[in-house]
Amino acid sequence: MYDTESGALPADVTVPDAAFLNDVTVTRDAAWFTVSRVPALIRVPIGPDGSIGAPEKAALGGDWAQTSAGINANGIEVTPTAGT
Repeated sequence: MYDTESGALPADVTVPDAAFLNDVTVTRDAAWFTVSRVPALIRVPIGPDGSIGAPEKAALGGDWAQTSAGINANGIEVTPTAGT
C-alpha cells in the first residue's frame, strides 16, 4: 500500500492464498479487495492513526453464485452509507 501524497510505502501487505486480487475500494476503516477466482473479499483494516492491520477473508454467500473457475467477482463499490 502506498501513500498517495508522498509515494511512501507505509505497509507491505501479504495476502495468504490470494488467487487473484483484482479491484479495491477504500472505506473509513478498511480497504476491500475482490478475489476474482474464489468466492471471497479481502478486508485490510485501516486504523484511526493510519496503521494497516492483517488481511481478513470474507466469504461471499447468500445470493452470490460463483459461476465458473475463471474470473467472477469483478468490481467493488462503497454504498452511500459507507458499507460494502
